[in-house]
Amino acid sequence: MLIKKYSIAILFIFPFLTFASCMNLKQPNPEIEYYSLEYNSPDFPGKERLPYFIKVEPFKVSPVYNTTHIIYQESAYKRDSYTYHRWAVNPADIVTYMFGRDLKNSGLFKGVMLPGERSREYTFRLGGMVDEFYELDGDKDWSGVLSLSISLIPEGKAKKAGMDVFQRSYSVSEKCEKKNPASLAQALSRAMEKISRQITGDLHTFIRQGMQG
Repeated sequence: MLIKKYSIAILFIFPFLTFASCMNLKQPNPEIEYYSLEYNSPDFPGKERLPYFIKVEPFKVSPVYNTTHIIYQESAYKRDSYTYHRWAVNPADIVTYMFGRDLKNSGLFKGVMLPGERSREYTFRLGGMVDEFYELDGDKDWSGVLSLSISLIPEGKAKKAGMDVFQRSYSVSEKCEKKNPASLAQALSRAMEKISRQITGDLHTFIRQGMQG
């Protein structure tokens, strides 16, 4: 009699477990959302166009941010990442493209060659490092933090002219309007636009003074 009771119980439980298992298999996994930076290239009205070519090399990125995962910091010495929110490509690729595009669109130089483009003789070679690219979560506000280090190396006639290597670091923090990854992408877009404007202006001044001095 006891065996029958167990048998009946199993008959009732087994279909339920099978149904629940099928339901779990059919439940869609949460979709991963991808983000990038978006902004208009800075304008430089009134600045003269310099007759020099710059070759932009692929930027590198510090190990902590060498991933498509969106990194955030809530406390010192600790970094975490979102599970279902990611960058569309590695931050180094994002920054390389955005800055190269801005430098070309500035119209301040005779030519700007991006990675992958066929290189002719160029006057300067530019590379950089993405030092920081993350979300800083404070008690009251969240911010997007972007830090870059760049190196402009003279080649050809610039090298013959005895020009020095230009090296400088830049860092900008922009407040997120909301506490979510989309607002982070907007904040880092504003930060990238500001840094791009600063670097382009500094390069123009450095090259103009060095080649004409």
